[in-house]
Parts: sequence; C-alpha cells; structure tokens
Amino acid sequence: MKAKCLLILSFLCIGGLVHAEQGCPPGFTLNASGAPGGPMCIPISGYGTTNNTTPPPASGPRWQLTWGAIAASSSGTSDIGVSVGHFSKRKAKHEAIERCEMSSRKKCELVLAYKNQCAVIAWPSLNGETIGGTPMSQGGPSIEVASNLALSSCSAKNAGRECKIVYSDCTPPVLVQN
Repeated sequence: MKAKCLLILSFLCIGGLVHAEQGCPPGFTLNASGAPGGPMCIPISGYGTTNNTTPPPASGPRWQLTWGAIAASSSGTSDIGVSVGHFSKRKAKHEAIERCEMSSRKKCELVLAYKNQCAVIAWPSLNGETIGGTPMSQGGPSIEVASNLALSSCSAKNAGRECKIVYSDCTPPVLVQN
C-alpha cells in the first residue's frame, strides 16, 4: 500500500512539473529558481535564431527596367535604327545597329543607349519636311523633356534651322515573375 501511494505521489509530482512547463508560450521555458514573485517564463537561449526561423516568404512579381538604343549611319546619311524593351544594354545596342545597317547597307554606330527613360530624335526641317543636316538624339525622363532638349540642340547644331521630332519612345518596365 505504501509503495502504491508513493507511486501515485510520484506521478502527481511529475505531472505537475510537466504541466507547469506547458504553461509557457513557444520559445520560453519555466524558470523557478531565483525569480522574484515566484516561477516565471523566460526565453529559451538560441530560440528564433537562423536555425529555428521559418524562411522568408517567396518574393512575388516585380518590375524590371528595360533598355533602348538609337544608332545612326556613320556616313552621314539619314538612316537610323532603334530598339526598345531589352533587359540588357548590349542587346538594345546590337539590335539598333543591326536595324540601321540593314536599312542603310552601310556601317552604323551607337548614338544613344538609355535605360528607364524616353528618347527622341530631332531632325532639321523646312516647312515640316526633313532636310539634310545634323539630327540630334536625346534621352530624358519623359518624351516632352527629351523633345525640348533635342529640338533646342538640333536647332543650335544646324545654324538656327527649324527641327522636328521624327522618333520618340520610352523604355517600358516589364512585370516579371520570380
């Protein structure tokens, strides 16, 4: 009978300790020694460090900026090539030069490469018709800003002649999935 009571008493004591530890939230343990006011829950050392944390949520869609380019014939002809919407400067440049050379059948060179911008080409003109002279390419935060700068530069470069915008476009950001 004594052994039976002792066994029951042991289970009650062990059950009480287990129950007391379960009263602390995750990441905490019961500290019964030396705590003023009695037992209290304290953080478990190392809990929540890099080995115990959940991974950050996967990133969702994001906008990627794109490149554009303008190439012109190096022989002074009116041939140009443009490209827009490329993820690399190299690809935008290559496509613009290739388009220019295909239309002119002459060597072309890069005039302007731009990222996350708008670009325009201003051409000397007379009564609204393009004429010979030096065209100007210009990038800017908007078509309006780039146009104003290009028209002013084109006119100055061509002895005050009138110029008109013959090309304008902006590099569009592209929504990409991760």
